[in-house]
Amino acid sequence: MTLLCAVLAATAQQPPEFPLRVRETVPVTGDTGPGFIHPIKCDTKGNFYVRFGDPLGRHMSTPVTKISQEGRVETAFRLEAAPGLDADTTFDDFAVDARGRVYLLTERFTKEKEFEKLILAYDSEGKFSTSILLETFFAVGQLAVFSTGELLATGEKLECKGGECESTGRVFTGVFDRQGRLVQEIQLPDDIGGNQEEAKPSPPKEDEDQTPPTPEARSEPAGGTSKLSSEAFSRALDLGNAVAADDGNVYVMRATANPLIYAIAPNASVVRRWVIAAPSEHAGASTLQVAGGRLVVMFIERYPTGKFKRDVFVVANLETGDTIANYVGTPGSSATGCYTPDGFLLFGWEKDRLVIRRTYPY
Repeated sequence: MTLLCAVLAATAQQPPEFPLRVRETVPVTGDTGPGFIHPIKCDTKGNFYVRFGDPLGRHMSTPVTKISQEGRVETAFRLEAAPGLDADTTFDDFAVDARGRVYLLTERFTKEKEFEKLILAYDSEGKFSTSILLETFFAVGQLAVFSTGELLATGEKLECKGGECESTGRVFTGVFDRQGRLVQEIQLPDDIGGNQEEAKPSPPKEDEDQTPPTPEARSEPAGGTSKLSSEAFSRALDLGNAVAADDGNVYVMRATANPLIYAIAPNASVVRRWVIAAPSEHAGASTLQVAGGRLVVMFIERYPTGKFKRDVFVVANLETGDTIANYVGTPGSSATGCYTPDGFLLFGWEKDRLVIRRTYPY
C-alpha cells in the first residue's frame, strides 16, 4: 500500500477568516419534515439529499429526499420501496453517485438469526433497483460510491454469533465490487488495532513565537500523536464521513479533534492523508465535502458552556491540503450546506420555513 503524505510546515499565522455573504434566499417547496438529520449530501449539480426528522422519533427510517438548488422537492428514496425488509428496518448512511443514483446502507436479521449488511440501490428517480449483500458485517458505518462503481464502506468491526454481537474495538474499512464481494480490506494507519490517533499541532521552533498557532491542514509526522480514549474513538468513527469526488477517489474523514482525512483510490490504495486543524478547541467536525478542487470540512463551534456559537467551513486545497480560508456563518444561526465553485448553498430554517441561501462566490 502506497501512502503519500502531504507534510506541511506549521506557520505562525492562522488562515484568513471571512463571513459568508448571502446573495439570494430561495424557499423550499414541497413535502418536507419538521427537521433534518446530518449529514446532508450533495451531487455535482448542487442538488441536496436530505433525511428529514420524524415526529415519532423514527429518524433512521425516514426517506432520503432530493431537493434541487432552486428549492423544489423532486424525489424520495424510500426503504419500503425495497422488498423483503421488516417494518422496523433502518439505515445507517446513504451515498449519491455521479448520476444521481442513491444507495442506502442497512442491515437485516436472517432466518438463521445472523446479521447481514445490505446496500439498497435506487435509480435517480427513486425507483428501487437492487439489493447488494456485503460479504462483511460491521456496525453503523459510512458509505461512498466510486465513479467506477465500486463501493467503500467503513464502520466498527463486530463479533456476532447466534444473533448476539459484541464490539471488537476495531475499525473496518473496505472496498466492495458491485456484487458485494470484498475486494480489499484497508487498514488506515490511524485505525490499526482500533487505536486511532489524535493529531496534534507541531510545537513551534525555538526561534518562533512560543504561542502555539492553529496549524493549517497537513499530515502529522510520526511521533506527534497521542492515543484517543474509547469515547473519542467512538465519536471519531460515528461522526465521520465518506464522500466520492470527481477525481475518482473517495475521501474518508475520522472526526477527531483535528479531523483525519484519507484519499482512497478504487484499487483500495491510500493516496493521501491530511490533518485539518479545527478553528478552535470548542469546534467539532460534522461534515466533509469535496468539490471544485477543494476539500471542505464543516465545524460546529460552541461556547465553553456548550451553547451553539456558529458554523465554520474550513476550505483547503485538494491536492496540497493547504488551508485556504475559514468561512463563518452568522453567530447563533446554524445552516449546513453544499460547497460549489460558485459559492456555498446553505440549507436551514428562516422564520419557520425551510430555505436555501446562495452565497457569493469565493
